[in-house]
Amino acid sequence: MQAQFEKMISALETAVRNNPRYYEAVLTAYDRSLTLNPNYPEAIEYRAEAYLALNRPSDARSAYLRLKLLSPENADELLEAFSTWLEERRQNPAAGLDALELDQLAEWIRSHRSTPRLQLARRANLGSRLLQTVLDHAGN
Repeated sequence: MQAQFEKMISALETAVRNNPRYYEAVLTAYDRSLTLNPNYPEAIEYRAEAYLALNRPSDARSAYLRLKLLSPENADELLEAFSTWLEERRQNPAAGLDALELDQLAEWIRSHRSTPRLQLARRANLGSRLLQTVLDHAGN
């Protein structure tokens, strides 16, 4: 089954590169593939990139949040796609989103880039408190 997904993704990527107006068809194909395997990270990631190509960042953000739970590595790649897309839209204001929407998306990207550091800091804090509790009890 994995090989079928890989083959389909490759074919879709080729079609999109050759003719960008097929993004709607690409979305339909990814939706269908996700009905077969709803937790297939690459399909979620590439569908989100298609959402971006269609100027649908809110749909892409929803996909990112789901992907982050399933595959943090793929989510990181998608976040890079968000950054690239954002820069392209800033350079081409006629692309359909206003400056405020772009600024909000930039902030959202920044907040998700810092998340792993915050999680590590929280874990380190929790770990140090746990260690201190163990040491306190060991001394009794």
